[in-house]
Amino acid sequence: MLFRSLRPLTDRIAEAGAERGLTAPAAGRRVGHYIGLHSKTGWPDGMIEALAADQIHLCLRAGALRASPHLFNTTDDVDRLFEALDRLL
Repeated sequence: MLFRSLRPLTDRIAEAGAERGLTAPAAGRRVGHYIGLHSKTGWPDGMIEALAADQIHLCLRAGALRASPHLFNTTDDVDRLFEALDRLL
């Protein structure tokens, strides 16, 4: 049940990332409870700290921006993530 609840959020993250030129594994090759986004140009210095200052907590793992939604997260949280990324990128 957990993965079914979270997959719509990770799918939305993948789609919103793709709209911005970011890449994620194909839907059939990723799990439902977290997702990593890759940038061809890399990530700006201080991005993780700037996101944390906005109460958006992600990490970088092997060059991927890793998002791990929880059951309390909503699509509004995903939208807020990308509003912040749009400002930073």
